[in-house]
Amino acid sequence: VEDSTTVDTIAPVTTDSGTYTNWHNLDVTVTLTPTDERSGVDDTYYCVDQVGTCTPTTLGTSVIVSAEGTNYVRYYSVDNAGNAEEVKTATNTVKIDTTPPTTSLSPDAPAEGELIVSEGDTTITVTCDDGSGGGCSEVGYQLSDLCSTNSADYTIQSGSETSFNVSSEEDVCTYAE
Repeated sequence: VEDSTTVDTIAPVTTDSGTYTNWHNLDVTVTLTPTDERSGVDDTYYCVDQVGTCTPTTLGTSVIVSAEGTNYVRYYSVDNAGNAEEVKTATNTVKIDTTPPTTSLSPDAPAEGELIVSEGDTTITVTCDDGSGGGCSEVGYQLSDLCSTNSADYTIQSGSETSFNVSSEEDVCTYAE
């Protein structure tokens, strides 16, 4: 009599997808895909933190990441024979930035949309601050009928009148009167 029992001593292998190196302004779903060719996968556990040291205890294969900042997804799976793989960290961190950046004008710039009357050349500096987020990808301003993006300074010539709008939104031109 032959014994055809196969003993499973090999841990499952889990991969992740849905992590990218860029910043997101919405929740991100990371998918964990466990495989085990011998006894099959029993459970997959995960955790999310912002330092990469958490211990996976949450059961599941679909991880919704919503915390603002840089998040680490850690996970492992166990097969039906009780073999557990080593804890892994997702291929990339998940970066969430739902807070819009702020823009400002200086020095002594008027409020957005106010009329600027220049008695001498006046340089307006446009700045953008995104705190600890993903950074400012574009800062734009609109002067009367001129729309510009990715420019930080504009000089208003002596004796001219110019309306000024600034925004960190994608279409700054829609904000001018």
